[in-house]
Amino acid sequence: MTKRNMRPFKLMVALAALMALSSCELETSGNGSLDGFWHMERVDTLETGGVNNLSQDYFFWAFQHKLLSVSHKKWEHPEVLFRFSHQADSLFVSNPIISDRMIGDKVVDSDSLFVIAPYGINAQEERFRVETLNSSRMVLNNGKLRLSFKKF
Repeated sequence: MTKRNMRPFKLMVALAALMALSSCELETSGNGSLDGFWHMERVDTLETGGVNNLSQDYFFWAFQHKLLSVSHKKWEHPEVLFRFSHQADSLFVSNPIISDRMIGDKVVDSDSLFVIAPYGINAQEERFRVETLNSSRMVLNNGKLRLSFKKF
């Protein structure tokens, strides 16, 4: 190809690239520092002053868009999915569903709340006060428990 013949080809490639880039729309969740993978390192029982050090255990919370996944990486507890809403200093979690891809997901009802208790959540709908939230630490308080996390 001559230089003269290359000009229309280069123009077509540039236009195709421009169209591809302009047609893409990036969606952001707006969750800021909350998004990501959090290791639950400590649970304080506020009424008794008890402390449960979980820093060597495998409890994780993962936030993405409007979905919270809680899991235990050694599979000693089932993965549970929640809807969540983060507004100012409040985190609301609701609609827990046990994630089981083999037999189907199951809604956590009042008779199966024991499934979510190891994750520091004790109700189908729960409000946490966000005491600390930055790029590396998160502390949540539901009035009974204080949950401390480190971003993983």
